[in-house]
Amino acid sequence: MIDLHTFLTSVQKKRHLTNKRLLLFHGTVYPGSFFSYLIHYLRQQQLWPLVEMLDLNDIGLDKLFAKIETSFLGMSGLYWVKNVDQLKSKDRIFLLKYLSEYAGNNTIALWIGKNSISGLKDKFALVQIPDWCDQRLFTLWSQFFCTESRLCKKFVEVIFKKQRRLSLDEACLLLHYLDILGSVAIEFVDQQLDDLLSTQRSFFALSEHFFCKNATSFYQERLRIGQKYPDLFWLSFWTEQIWRAYYSVLFMKRKQFALAKKAAYCLPFSFLQNRWQTYSLTELRNVYQYLYSLDFKLKNGAAKGELDLFYTRFFLKRFSKIGL
Repeated sequence: MIDLHTFLTSVQKKRHLTNKRLLLFHGTVYPGSFFSYLIHYLRQQQLWPLVEMLDLNDIGLDKLFAKIETSFLGMSGLYWVKNVDQLKSKDRIFLLKYLSEYAGNNTIALWIGKNSISGLKDKFALVQIPDWCDQRLFTLWSQFFCTESRLCKKFVEVIFKKQRRLSLDEACLLLHYLDILGSVAIEFVDQQLDDLLSTQRSFFALSEHFFCKNATSFYQERLRIGQKYPDLFWLSFWTEQIWRAYYSVLFMKRKQFALAKKAAYCLPFSFLQNRWQTYSLTELRNVYQYLYSLDFKLKNGAAKGELDLFYTRFFLKRFSKIGL
């Protein structure tokens, strides 16, 4: 078992941590932003001559096998196999069995849920992805974004005076500010950190409770942040969420999984995993049409409380009926 800090240290020093050709990243939550930055970094550093992402939503297993069994001019590459966890159970089992017997020259990396690694520990180099990024891990990860050690150190100190831990994707968000703003990022984060993180977490939680139709948790979360933003902001927010939900469901029904995933950007992770099956296109279309009419009302002086009425109707499942 390899912890993430050890893995990143080996990447930073441009050395291969293991002689195994199969890298399995696993954990509780998939940190999409983190892996995007990591793959970009690996391409820049050329630890492998070729770094390529293979999305199983776009290619079938036959094309995947053909790709990883070949090498260009005898050179080995790194292939990141994406969306393994979205395969049907029998296809995922077949893929993992195939990879456990893989004898090619390329390195194959993939993410799979924490509950799916039994029996694989002897075949793969397992990299544990933690639920949270502590100061030690954040300090190391910051060096991938910033070469000025004093600036990195000060940036880390400012953040961890206010926060004990971050998610990996939150760490990427903050380091993105450092990459863009340079030294100005220290003052910006010092003043805005609480709002940046609490707002991001609250929006995600609010959307999660909304689509789960957990009214109690939704109203508790809304009470914390709802008054910070005007009704027109929330109207725009929910309109986009419903629009994305509608097309996610549409594409999932058509088995166009790559398009569904793109449409689901900014939706809760659980929506594309299983929650989408609880929604009909009729319901989402009715919600969208209601929000469209509500937009006109609010812009023409509608009384306060119209948005609360929308929430009530939604949680009572009034939009499930045709014509509402």
